[in-house]
Amino acid sequence: MGNDGIYNDALEKIKNRIGNVSGKISKDFKGVRPFNKEVVSSREKLLQYSQFTPQVEQMSRQQFGDYVVDNYKLKMETLARKYNG
Repeated sequence: MGNDGIYNDALEKIKNRIGNVSGKISKDFKGVRPFNKEVVSSREKLLQYSQFTPQVEQMSRQQFGDYVVDNYKLKMETLARKYNG
């Protein structure tokens, strides 16, 4: 039982450190394009989204989680409405 408290304290400290580092990195590099990352046009994004089958969606949900997939779908639907009018 005594080890649980130590474990939880250590885990909380690690989570705080990771959160602080993550926040600092995102602040320091906000708006920076990753090295060698190509910019994808809206048309290409919509083409990729049109190939987003239920099987791919399920695999993506398992790999990245529901929140990420739902955000992606929302962004693509918004982009499709803007692009298609």
